[in-house]
Amino acid sequence: MDVHSILTTRLSPPRGFSSGLIAASCVLVLGQAIVIATLGHRALGRLCSDAVQLALGLICILACAEGYYFSKPLTVDKVADKLRGPAAHPLPAKQGA
Repeated sequence: MDVHSILTTRLSPPRGFSSGLIAASCVLVLGQAIVIATLGHRALGRLCSDAVQLALGLICILACAEGYYFSKPLTVDKVADKLRGPAAHPLPAKQGA
């Protein structure tokens, strides 16, 4: 019997989520450039610019969370095994001095 629970089901972001974040970031950066060019340092320009910066910050947080979610931890032993390569044969013991 399979029991599906929100506690045991691994949720994954929708397909193309990273591409969407990149596209949204590009649109926001372009939008900010337009806002700065047209509204300048007036109150509405500052408000729009701050809103864009907040959205870009949230996108950064989402991207970091996604990267953390999908990263696989590497232990020191796994890294050492990769660096070592195939099974090394021990060196023969030296006889005599």
